[in-house]
Parts: sequence; C-alpha cells; structure tokens
Amino acid sequence: MSDWKAILSLIVLEIWFFFTLLGYYVAIVNPQNSESVLGGVWTYSILVVILCVKYFAFGRSDVSRKYVHEFEQWPKRKNRIGGIIVWASILMIAANLVFVIYLFYQT
Repeated sequence: MSDWKAILSLIVLEIWFFFTLLGYYVAIVNPQNSESVLGGVWTYSILVVILCVKYFAFGRSDVSRKYVHEFEQWPKRKNRIGGIIVWASILMIAANLVFVIYLFYQT
C-alpha cells in the first residue's frame, strides 16, 4: 500500500506542476482564451499521459522498490539533505500553484 501512496503523491505533484505551468501561460501569455486552454483536449491528454507514465514506470514493476532500497542504504546525513530538498520542492510547487491561482483571478 505504501508504494501506491508514493506513486499517488508523485502524480499529484506532477499535476500541480502542470497546472502551475498552464496557469502561468493563461495568466501571462494568453488571458483572452483561458476557457479554451483550460478545457482543451490537449490538457486532458497531458494528464492522461502523466498517469500512464507513472503507472507503467512505477506501478507495474519493482522499480520503486529498487529505488527505496537504494535510498535506505544512504548515510543518515545524505538522507536528511535529500529530504530537505524534496520538501523544499514540494513547498515551491504548492506556493507556485497558489500564486498562479491568484494571478488567474487577477486577469
């Protein structure tokens, strides 16, 4: 069950990142056609591709278990630094998403 939680977390972060990029595009480059961009077929196609890649890369194989085993072999200090980098990335993506939502409502 833990593998699925990790995969789901990666999918959620990638979708947030995708919507952040899409939001910047809508807010800065193309504010007149925001409804057509957000509801376009290519938007849903990219989301389906993200889901399929995650499923085939991690869900069906033991690749994620191999990565977990490799990371467990790291020294404690290196693991802590890696954890800080991961959490900083998560906070950056979440903050960017909030900022994009703010920009979206300003236009």
